[in-house]
Amino acid sequence: MTTSTSNTAKLEPPPGTDLIGRHTKEVAGHLRCFDRVIVHGTLVDVAPPGALLVSMNHAGLRPRDLARFAEPIGREVRDHIIGLARRHEVEVEMVTRKSFRQEDRIAAILQERGTQPGLVHVFAVKETATVFDTRHARADGYAQVITRRGCCLHYYLYWIHERLGLIHVRVPTWLPLRLQVYFNGHNWLARQMDQAGIKFPNGYHWCLTQVEYAQDLVFKDPARLDRLFEEVARQALLVIKVEEVARFLGKRVPLNHDTPLNSHFGRRHAGLRLKHRLGPASVKLYNKPGGILRLEMTTYDVSFFRHYRQVVHQNGTKEDALATMKKTIYSLRDLTELMQAGVNRYSQWLASLVEHSAGRREVARLGRPEHDQRGRSYRGFNPFLEEDTQALETVLRGEYALGGLTARRLHSVFTDWSRGRVGRLLKRLRLHGLLRKIARTHTYYLTPLAQRVLAAILHLKEYVFVQHLAATTAVP
Repeated sequence: MTTSTSNTAKLEPPPGTDLIGRHTKEVAGHLRCFDRVIVHGTLVDVAPPGALLVSMNHAGLRPRDLARFAEPIGREVRDHIIGLARRHEVEVEMVTRKSFRQEDRIAAILQERGTQPGLVHVFAVKETATVFDTRHARADGYAQVITRRGCCLHYYLYWIHERLGLIHVRVPTWLPLRLQVYFNGHNWLARQMDQAGIKFPNGYHWCLTQVEYAQDLVFKDPARLDRLFEEVARQALLVIKVEEVARFLGKRVPLNHDTPLNSHFGRRHAGLRLKHRLGPASVKLYNKPGGILRLEMTTYDVSFFRHYRQVVHQNGTKEDALATMKKTIYSLRDLTELMQAGVNRYSQWLASLVEHSAGRREVARLGRPEHDQRGRSYRGFNPFLEEDTQALETVLRGEYALGGLTARRLHSVFTDWSRGRVGRLLKRLRLHGLLRKIARTHTYYLTPLAQRVLAAILHLKEYVFVQHLAATTAVP
């Protein structure tokens, strides 16, 4: 669902610098699209208090008559929704439990109903909302119209849209009747929607309220993703800085005050999540079931971003300048490019982190037995055994770095070993990836794995474990 403008190609990171390039052999595929998009609609005739007073005046009502003006509208909304449900032969279900999950109920209905376009179900829920009220009402009709947090009945209408897939519309029954339309970009992709145009009824002003842009990487081996996510998420949680998150979001950190960065790592119902929040925007990393790694950027205030657009000054002049993004749905195209670029920068930063899970696998492999082509087992190496320590220290000698290692040279060191025992040692070292044989010769060289792992293990044993145990034993 990425935009098809000519600027889209410029937003692609250099090959090999992001997570896709680093793990290209392990990734089966990837996609990018909007995830959650919430659009709010305000009825221009009654949403602003000033417009409400004008509408009430035209109806011959005073401000203190707000209830008389609002109740018929609320009844009309309820009657219309109930009639709509009856025409579609859909039940209006009243929700009274806080633990009730509408998504689970809709999923069960869709299994029986199917995914053909149309109204799926209607929920009636009593929820809090910003509502109009009056205060300082007097007998002469004077009153002040205010907004406050109140409670009213809301209807959730779930639809299968022919292009957007499953969406829902949240309809309150009290002024200012602020509508909310929710759709998911992954459903949009599933429906193969090519254009980002949404038609809404006239009379409402629509604005972007919450937008999420996601990139999914599908790994061939889910277990491999679990190990990778654990390592990358741990490092990102510890080393991330506010300047780096600001760079992902395309912002500069103000120098005149401290900017807080909130990082959180926790478990969600669909997997693990790492979240870095800066103001109204955030970047996230998910580990979803099925081997899916999701990078996501979200915001609940699109004016947090800035872009070049036409700016109209108070004196009527116009110019193209860098300005805050408007909340209108027409900003969706530019918002796509900004969020896509931010996800790319986050992916490049994650790819730059050093992954230590490979080292853990190498150490674990060193201690496990290996089998040759005939199925014969060769035990692993235990650096705490004197025999294995002597063998590992021998192959690490610097004298073998240039000339290589041979069975004859090993036999000169282990004089009391038989030739068969020396041969089995060489076979163990080769099967565990510590030695590499030169073709058509009897010479062996250490692999990079042996140079990295063996030196570190022997160093820890001699200078950490042994000294620590000696100090502990010396304490009376």
